[in-house]
Amino acid sequence: MYSFQKLEDLISKYSKVKSFTGGVNGKKIAYIEKELNVILPEQYKWFLAKYGYGGVLGIEILGAALNNTYPVIEYTQNCREYNLNKQWIVIENCDEYYYCLSCEDGKVRDWDLRKKTYYEYPNFVDFLYETIMDSAENWQE
Repeated sequence: MYSFQKLEDLISKYSKVKSFTGGVNGKKIAYIEKELNVILPEQYKWFLAKYGYGGVLGIEILGAALNNTYPVIEYTQNCREYNLNKQWIVIENCDEYYYCLSCEDGKVRDWDLRKKTYYEYPNFVDFLYETIMDSAENWQE
């Protein structure tokens, strides 16, 4: 399991290729929980409070963006129309599939319309750390 500090250090390492909107307050985090009828895992709340929305090296984590827009709400509600688990939220759109965060067990899984899971990470921080590392390998090639 990776620590918050290790993840922050990794993000800082690629500061020239990062784009985040900036952290949001507890009121906006509570709004996301209310709109999606979930209790967000603490690691994702940390991300929202620290970064809000955005990513690094082409990775785009959904969250709370500028001008009171909430891509995490929009994508999650859209996918729920196609039977996404009500305790999952969409945290990354990869075109033909999505990465979703379970608000039940904190795991990150991929999801598509076939409802098959191929990838699973034990928690949000590990998912983001490993995804950045994979992207960094490809970025340098």
